Amino acid sequence: MANPEHSAKLIEGVESWNAWRKENPDVRPDLSGMYLSKMHLNHADFHDADLREVNLCEAVLRDTDFSGADLRGADVSDANLSDANLSHANFTEINLSNADLFRVNLRETDLSRSYLCQASFVEAHLNRVNLGRANLSEVDFFATDLSDADLHEANLSEANFFVTDLSRSNLCGAKLWGVELHESNLTAVNLANSNMWLSHLNRCNLTDAIFENAVVKDLRLNEMKGQPQIPSRLRLDEEGRELLTGRKAQDLFLASALVELYLDSPLAPIELTCLQLYLIHLEQSRIASGVRFFYHQNDIQSTVLCFQASAYEKIYSCLPDLLAPFQQSRFIDWKETLSAISSQERNEGMAKLVNSFGLAKEMARPLAIRIAGIFPHLHTVRITCIKHAGNGPRFHIKIVQKTVETRRIEETPVPDSDDSPFLMVALSDEMGIYLVRHHAIDCLTVE
Repeated sequence: MANPEHSAKLIEGVESWNAWRKENPDVRPDLSGMYLSKMHLNHADFHDADLREVNLCEAVLRDTDFSGADLRGADVSDANLSDANLSHANFTEINLSNADLFRVNLRETDLSRSYLCQASFVEAHLNRVNLGRANLSEVDFFATDLSDADLHEANLSEANFFVTDLSRSNLCGAKLWGVELHESNLTAVNLANSNMWLSHLNRCNLTDAIFENAVVKDLRLNEMKGQPQIPSRLRLDEEGRELLTGRKAQDLFLASALVELYLDSPLAPIELTCLQLYLIHLEQSRIASGVRFFYHQNDIQSTVLCFQASAYEKIYSCLPDLLAPFQQSRFIDWKETLSAISSQERNEGMAKLVNSFGLAKEMARPLAIRIAGIFPHLHTVRITCIKHAGNGPRFHIKIVQKTVETRRIEETPVPDSDDSPFLMVALSDEMGIYLVRHHAIDCLTVE
């Protein structure tokens, strides 16, 4: 409980409180458990004070000195702490959710196991801070200094890191679902065993960064700088049932080309699954050697498919094969489409694409035709745009269709499908992949 003399002095106002602190420099104030919600305490001197389990919810605390204070278990949610000095304070298990911590000084502060959901740390100084196992979901770390910070096993899902310094920080085992990292410094950061599902790293410095055994399902890497430590093992799910090892793990960080294909209609999960099986077939047949399906994004009106390779030429060389299940892709005018690209930016794969008139190879067609036959929706899906999302020149290419041929395929009736197919893999002497529906079984296995 708070010391009655100390709490009474604070109630007199900040000016009286600060004067009392100067007159009694050897007294450690005890304000533990006080209810100070919504109070205006700007510029107050709380250095080295006992503020355990104090309620500062929605308080205004701009430019307040909390250095060395004990705030364990305090509720400071929705408070305004702009420009406050929080260095060396103990914030263990504190609630700072939705607090405004603009330009605060939290150097070497203990915030382990604290609750900071949706807090704003814009331009804050958090180097050497302890945020181990803290809840930092949806936190804004714009221009924040988190160098040498301890964030092990922290929940950082959907957090925003823009021009953030995370150099030498420990994020081992951290949850980084859907995190946005833009133009940030990840030099020598430890991301081992972290979960980076659906995260997006754009123009970040990854020099000597550690990704060993991280979950990288749908991880996007755009225009990276520096070379991370090449991992020997990466996971595609949290349990580690699906792994990337050896060369495949290395390629995730060595590949420099990312091509996004924008479709004008959302694809169903079963359609995406069959497309992934089709792409495996292309790789095994060496039609799309070195090209991998990197991620997809779905919304109510469209789908984005992204392919990764070590060079853009590899992707363009097999682009007709990648698009073969989409019947409208046969009527793309590649010569006209690529005419918008300057000769300096064109690659050999683009030249092959124009000269081949965008025709898929014979080995790719049978499975593509089977998939298109099972999913009538794929007859009408159009590719509207190609975007370079990886290293090198970045540009959008608007797809130009051959209008006469497109009209012809649009006039062709497409059969309706009332069934909802699901996937079944039958294991026998020869593995067959089947789509089982109410009235039919379609084999996708290519002879």
